[in-house]
Amino acid sequence: MQTTESEIAFTLLATVLLVVGLGTFIVIFVFLYQKRRHQFQRDIVTLKENYEKEIVQTQLEIQDQTMQNIAREIHDNIGQILSLAKLNLNAINTTKIEEASNKITTTKNLVGKAIQDLRGLSKLLNSDIIADISLVESIRTALSQVPEMEHLQVSFIQNGEAYRLDQKVKIIIFRIFQELFNNAIKHAQAQLIDVQITYTQDNLVIAVIDNGKGLGDQPLVGNGSGIKNMEYRAGLIGATLHWQNNEERGATFTLTYPYENDKIYAYE
Repeated sequence: MQTTESEIAFTLLATVLLVVGLGTFIVIFVFLYQKRRHQFQRDIVTLKENYEKEIVQTQLEIQDQTMQNIAREIHDNIGQILSLAKLNLNAINTTKIEEASNKITTTKNLVGKAIQDLRGLSKLLNSDIIADISLVESIRTALSQVPEMEHLQVSFIQNGEAYRLDQKVKIIIFRIFQELFNNAIKHAQAQLIDVQITYTQDNLVIAVIDNGKGLGDQPLVGNGSGIKNMEYRAGLIGATLHWQNNEERGATFTLTYPYENDKIYAYE
């Protein structure tokens, strides 16, 4: 059976249309792919810029909190020690040798204590202190700055072997902890605060447990930075922040950070 000219023409036309259609599809596909690729790259740039801005803001907040702690320590502790040393010096009676010797010894001890405390504070003035030391050391340092209160008891427990976090990630995690801890004192008015940091095989888990007033309907809305701000910062590094009221009293906040996110959210 011979092929007619019309069949040949139809076959050629169909082939041409198929090639043209396939070419058009490829062009449209490549165009959409490039468009999405460029949008993805722009999103990454935006995320990186937001991340870097948040790092700077977080560092400023940590420094501000540190300066408040230093000012309180100088006023409440070192200032009182030096004032007492001054009173001792003014009360020295040079005609009473033994009494004067005892007061001089006491004054020397007081001044020595003040110098020791000032050396400790000088370390906190280093703006890179959080970046230079481990997260556990940073938390211990923060807890050591808590003002002495008769009604407040703080405990700290570390479980597991510490994981070396990305420096920028560590700064954000520390600031979230700092906010949680400060809120437990200021807003929840807790008497007992239990801080637990656990290094599992895959995750870092920080829990702040208090016996304060509980969350209520509007948790952590005081003092500027609330729960939404902490959730936002946790999201920047791929971490999650959960909270719940305890059965008897107070609340538990749990921050979970997967180690694998160091490769994703470091934005090097």
